[in-house]
Amino acid sequence: MISVRHDWLTGCFLLYKNIDKINRLFMYSKDYKKVFTSEQHYCFDETNFAHDAFSAGEGYNDIDTEIESMTHVVKKLEAENQIKPFFDFFVIEGVPGKLKWVKGKMFYRNRYEVLLYHLIFLKKTFAIKTNRIIPDHFRISPTRIYHR
Repeated sequence: MISVRHDWLTGCFLLYKNIDKINRLFMYSKDYKKVFTSEQHYCFDETNFAHDAFSAGEGYNDIDTEIESMTHVVKKLEAENQIKPFFDFFVIEGVPGKLKWVKGKMFYRNRYEVLLYHLIFLKKTFAIKTNRIIPDHFRISPTRIYHR
C-alpha cells in the first residue's frame, strides 16, 4: 500500500497491491459489517474522522473512534509486521498558493515535487480559466488556476 500522506490512509489517492491479503484488509476491522450495512457515513477508508489525532502522531491503539477504520487496521497490521505500507507526504491540500505545474510535474514552493493537489476545500470556490488547451505551465493560486 502507498498512501500520499505520512500519517493516515488517504481516500483521495491510495494504491493497493492487487493480492488477496490486501484486497481483504477491510475484513480485519471488527466493524466492517456495521460499516457496510449502515446508512451512516463512517469515513471507513480513512480514519473515522480522527484525522487530527493521527496527524498529531497519536498511536492507532490510543485513538478511540466509533468504528475501527482502515487506518487503524493498517497501522495495527504494520505494527505486527504483517504488512509493509508506505506512508509519505506527496499531496497538497487546503489553500495552496505556490503550486506550479511544469510539463507534467507539480511543484510546491518551487522545491517539492508532489503527486497531486487535493481540491477538497477549493473545488467549489474557484473557476478554471483556460482556452481548453492544457498549457505546459500553469499555477494554482487560492482563487484561480492560470497559465504563465
